[in-house]
Amino acid sequence: MSSDAQNTIPEEPKKNNTLVIGMIAAVCLFSGVLLFFTFSSNPVKKESEKNNTANIPEDASLKAAQDLLTNDNDLASCKNALQQINNHLATHPNEKPATFSKEKKDIYSKFGMNDQQFNEIDSPTFTQLDPHYLEERLMFRDIARFLEPPTLGVRQVKASISEISSQAFMWVIREMRLTPRTNNPVPPIYALRRGWGSSFERSLAFLSLLEQFLYVGEKNEQLTGCLLLLQGKEPNAPPRFWVGVVDETGNDLYLFDPVLGLPLPGGKEGKPLLLTELKADPKKIRVLDSDQAPYDVQADQIGRIAPAMATSLSSLSPRMKLLEDKYLPAGAKARLASDLESIIAKIEKACRPSLGPTAKVLLMVPAVESLRMFLSPDNGGFASPQVFQIYQTELIPQTAIPQQLQKAPHPLILENIGNMLSRPFVASALEPKLPRDQMLHARYAKAVPDLVREGDELRIQLRGAETDPNLPQRINGWMDSAKQVFVEFDAVMQNKERTQDDLAKINLQIRKLFQKGEKDLLMMIAGSIGRPRGEQISWLLALCKNELAEQQQRRFDIQSKSSPPSQLAQQDRLNKWKDCESAWRRYLEEFPMGAGAPHGKLLWGYALMNMGEKESAINAWQDVSRPMAPQEKAARLFLAKSLKEKK
Repeated sequence: MSSDAQNTIPEEPKKNNTLVIGMIAAVCLFSGVLLFFTFSSNPVKKESEKNNTANIPEDASLKAAQDLLTNDNDLASCKNALQQINNHLATHPNEKPATFSKEKKDIYSKFGMNDQQFNEIDSPTFTQLDPHYLEERLMFRDIARFLEPPTLGVRQVKASISEISSQAFMWVIREMRLTPRTNNPVPPIYALRRGWGSSFERSLAFLSLLEQFLYVGEKNEQLTGCLLLLQGKEPNAPPRFWVGVVDETGNDLYLFDPVLGLPLPGGKEGKPLLLTELKADPKKIRVLDSDQAPYDVQADQIGRIAPAMATSLSSLSPRMKLLEDKYLPAGAKARLASDLESIIAKIEKACRPSLGPTAKVLLMVPAVESLRMFLSPDNGGFASPQVFQIYQTELIPQTAIPQQLQKAPHPLILENIGNMLSRPFVASALEPKLPRDQMLHARYAKAVPDLVREGDELRIQLRGAETDPNLPQRINGWMDSAKQVFVEFDAVMQNKERTQDDLAKINLQIRKLFQKGEKDLLMMIAGSIGRPRGEQISWLLALCKNELAEQQQRRFDIQSKSSPPSQLAQQDRLNKWKDCESAWRRYLEEFPMGAGAPHGKLLWGYALMNMGEKESAINAWQDVSRPMAPQEKAARLFLAKSLKEKK
């Protein structure tokens, strides 16, 4: 859906690589186990769940659900909690949410809702899709809580819509580096777990995060955003995306560019540019032009902007309003429900001064249906299981695949070795309580020691593999032995008269084969994945330090508004940025050609700027020699030019 033809270094695997085809088979086996234990979403009780809850009184179900969500908010907890709430609703039918009236359905139909979507949002009990939606919302609420202004004494500090939306946008840009994608977009939570995505995926993550800010402005306004589609220069060209956020007056939109990675500059008092300001003077965005990378949006495109709604389908269900208002525990409060009519009315009102009285909001199906388009039917979606399998394959860097694996004489060898090879990358992105998951719940300080520990272990394993000169020879010898064993295996499997004894003998041979080569195979894999996984760990460590420095900067800025900052506060702020700068510098020195190097240099520049080293920051941003999207170059050159003007 996105116009990312000009995006940066590809990170997704080459589809014509025969080894990757083999690896997909390997990952499929691992996927089955992972899906079974981690991503099964059937809300109907399994036998084990029935046994665990059989002795719980029906009136205790609600408390059990609230206890689960108080203690944790991962997918398993969300599934169990919603099952308990379904049990509660079964014994308290008067609490069930009202179904849609015919009038309501007629209104929603005008916005493009179909019967299948109505069946999902109008269910009076929680569905297979709901735990996935709840997990995503609670994750974004954790991040919003981290980004919200700190409490000073007993007073909750209020930040403006422009401040909060800018901070939320820049958080998404830091966490999700820009990468071209030819596959369908993945839901925000999965794009963030992966750490890279298209401009469209960045936009959806930003809009999802905006919904979870509960303390904005003096009136605790609810932030409302929308996609803004800029029609391409050619008739059949895909649209270019901006994101608009309804401003404090309700009559305008702040503008953010997910490809550029910046709020559009030029607004009053340093705020993001407003749509009315841009319509009044389209030349304002020409400040982003440079000789090396002109900004790609032109004045004629601004006159043809189309707003589009990107609210998740699940948020429109009345049961989500019930869950938000009555059932969520106090410590897990989040915004779960949306009203389609009021959202569209709010967006259209904000668009009218710029786009005219006839401005209408479109229904952006890939945004509204992002979860169902990604999840399989047994998880509440309608996607083929291959969609999730491809996503997992994308998590495995091409550089992690051992060259000797190309000589594997049989697919079953790929399956066995593939399980061992893929696990660190797949688990890192998908398993709860690991560092990436901790980061996405704003537990950065908890993630750091685990990342350091894993990095130390990887270095030891990598050193062992690199200092063993005979390892390749032993692996080749093992492959030769494996070839003979699997010739016998194929002969047994093709023999229609094979007996159980025949199967037992060949299976024993295979087990002995892998037991004999286990140590060397593990060493080969350690040597292969050590550097690509080490790059990921170094990146995540730098990102943790970056977010902790940003948090300290926000506290410093807020406290400085009420009184001059103390010397201790100034030193704390500076120390955090020094830690951040050092982490990015180490990453760039160790992995200068890494997939994240261009984005890492951008973030390194921000750290240098906040340390007061403006000349170094300018030099970092002016270096656009690395492969990156033209608009990423435009952003860096604009930042360098702006900082020069402030010197």
